[in-house]
Amino acid sequence: MTELILAALTGALAGAFLTWLFLSHQRAQQADTFHSLAAQALQANSQGFLQLAQQSLQGFQDRAKGDLDQRTHAVELLTGVQF
Repeated sequence: MTELILAALTGALAGAFLTWLFLSHQRAQQADTFHSLAAQALQANSQGFLQLAQQSLQGFQDRAKGDLDQRTHAVELLTGVQF
């Protein structure tokens, strides 16, 4: 009877250990997957941000150039000097 109880406890302990190993492995795989997905999301977000920033800066530069051209033309008209 004692041997049967000891065998049952040993089997339960072995099963618990195997379950723990399996869950540890799963947790590691999930962590790796999460890190990979997070890195991909960050990369995509960074690229999108840079594109938006470039478009915004280009629009600002275009407006500034147009404003500078208008001011240059006004100064040329006032002074008679071509720049």
